[in-house]
Amino acid sequence: MADTSLGSDPDLAPHLGAGSRRHQIRIVLAAGALALTAASVATHAALADDGQPKPQPLAPTTAFAVLAAPQQPSDVIDSPHLRYLVRPDTTRFLGETPIGPAYLGVGITGDACLVTLRAQGAEIVPDTGCTPWPSDSSTAVMSGDGPRDEDVLLVPDGYQHDEAWRGIHRNLLIKVI
Repeated sequence: MADTSLGSDPDLAPHLGAGSRRHQIRIVLAAGALALTAASVATHAALADDGQPKPQPLAPTTAFAVLAAPQQPSDVIDSPHLRYLVRPDTTRFLGETPIGPAYLGVGITGDACLVTLRAQGAEIVPDTGCTPWPSDSSTAVMSGDGPRDEDVLLVPDGYQHDEAWRGIHRNLLIKVI
């Protein structure tokens, strides 16, 4: 049986060099190792620490329908510093809390952000916390502590809360107990 590898082709042999067969084997092995590594990384990225697939985050307007509505004048936060944290065109007023007015916004990195405005002397300063979008309506997005330990909770549409929390808005709860 004739050898049909590139190394035995009489027309190509002068161009491939004497070690071409070993070179071909190395290339095949390297490509195989690269494919196995890529598959391993992809599998690892798709699985959570417990070996289960990671839940995909909800789309912003699925988690918070208020983001689908056009921004109103009451939704706009007048702060030159905020634009470095939150996209100004995404803020939505959620309500007044003991901390101050609270807003939902989309961070410049695409995360969900809770923005509260606090008075510091004569200046109003935004206090912002951002976190990845929730994967379902049973997951609270984030909480914040006020200056007097008032807890606020940013939650997606459909979140079910217990009696320890009072709704200011369907996406904003304050702790009452």
